[in-house]
Amino acid sequence: MAKRPSFLLFLFVIFFSYQVFASYDRILHGRYGAIYGDYRGPTSGNFFVPTMLDLETEWFITSKRSLVLRFMMAVDVESAKNYYTYAGSGMRFSLDTHGTLVEESEKNFSISSIPRWRTYWGWDLGFSQVLVKSLGSVLQVVSTLADFGACVGTVYQIDRRVGLEAQLSGSFGYGFSSVSVLGQSLRLVVGATYYF
Repeated sequence: MAKRPSFLLFLFVIFFSYQVFASYDRILHGRYGAIYGDYRGPTSGNFFVPTMLDLETEWFITSKRSLVLRFMMAVDVESAKNYYTYAGSGMRFSLDTHGTLVEESEKNFSISSIPRWRTYWGWDLGFSQVLVKSLGSVLQVVSTLADFGACVGTVYQIDRRVGLEAQLSGSFGYGFSSVSVLGQSLRLVVGATYYF
């Protein structure tokens, strides 16, 4: 019985934060690309995976600044091994223009401004799980890391809702699991954006 009020409080906070974020412009990013990782510690290793999925949801809090939630997964298709998984959040900052649609309207007219090109930089912080070394077909050395990353990218807006995107990003990870490693990853991805 003592847990019920905390659960109701949790539901209230989730509902309230959804209502707050629902008022902002949102963009869904779907990207695909390659990742290179290099990790050193008690066990060391590196990898290159050309099949990485990168999903991101972005909420604009101003016309040039946004919050993001990001998920990445790199799986080698041939061996079916998951080399890199990441989940985290961060911020994006538009460099040269507004990052989102700007609309103003009066009684008899309205003006819309959609940026054709958007260039941005950003950071994110989260947790990753990395396959450091594969010891045969079954045994693997895996480490969990606190991951801090930075990125630069550009979006070409095709129309009001859809855009094409390219992004270069990198991250530094500090391991805190039983196999603790330090390392970095470099990622190059391309994809599409959808404003809703």
